[in-house]
Amino acid sequence: SVSAAHMATIPILAAGELPGYAIAPGGPVFVMDRSAHASLQSLRGIMEQFGETIRADFQNFDSVASICREHAKGDRTVILVCDSIGSMGGSIDIQKLTSLADEIDGIAYFDDAHGTSVFGSKGEGFVLSSMGSRLSKRTIWTGSLSKAFGATGGFVSLANEEAASFLKRY
Repeated sequence: SVSAAHMATIPILAAGELPGYAIAPGGPVFVMDRSAHASLQSLRGIMEQFGETIRADFQNFDSVASICREHAKGDRTVILVCDSIGSMGGSIDIQKLTSLADEIDGIAYFDDAHGTSVFGSKGEGFVLSSMGSRLSKRTIWTGSLSKAFGATGGFVSLANEEAASFLKRY
């Protein structure tokens, strides 16, 4: 499931072990959309073992950007965590968040469970269609096969093959 995908990916990412997704020596700071799905919210206790977790309203981009810029100072890595299309909060501006992650040397972690196969000219989902069908090197894209595909399972898409191989192995 996508919940299992989050549970497998977030601790490895936060620990700085995921190849190509560097975490600064001061550790991560998670900035999570307050209306993110329960599959992400339930991992806040795990996230807090690695660094501070801040809940924010991702519908207010200026506020999120301000929080991220403030916490990116020093030796910490900001990880933005949100649904692409929230079951509770609406859609997120993927391009703005990806640009923000690039600007602050952070990471954007998107759950596209509600957008996969529904959006995009080929059903590639909201995240990938918003990014011109290419993931940024600072992006992690997760989703569900259960919703629109009518299958079972979840997926994690990473910006490099080494990270994908590492995640499969561990």
